[in-house]
Amino acid sequence: MNLRIVQRITNTPKRKSLYHFTRVDNLASIAASGALYASDVIQTNPNGERRPRTEIHEIDDHQVILNAHLQISPDIMDADTSVGQFRAFLDEHVFLWPTLRLYQQMLQMYTRREPGEQFAVLQLGCLYSHDQSLRPSSPFQI
Repeated sequence: MNLRIVQRITNTPKRKSLYHFTRVDNLASIAASGALYASDVIQTNPNGERRPRTEIHEIDDHQVILNAHLQISPDIMDADTSVGQFRAFLDEHVFLWPTLRLYQQMLQMYTRREPGEQFAVLQLGCLYSHDQSLRPSSPFQI
């Protein structure tokens, strides 16, 4: 994790929260582990093969559902990056939305795609301090 980027996003008195979007079925696993895992930790995908549908996995006796990958057109990719490389990169990260409005846009998109699914939002507090020593060593500890 590039903490410099995290600090640029969270190190402002105006940024009080970051939001994480997940499925209700993932909450038990998150609560039990105290962590948000990137999908690559749950199911490695070094070649960035497309996951066309959700996948159910188990971690420490808890069910975890990985989202399907959206289709990505190769035409929008940088010439030096393949769609597979981009997917592999995405799978290595946990996404946090900086505003409730942006989170709600994601929720609306998934609700349209999966009308029967239940989703949840995790609101994570951001710690702000001018004093570097008061900042948490891991800004996303739950």
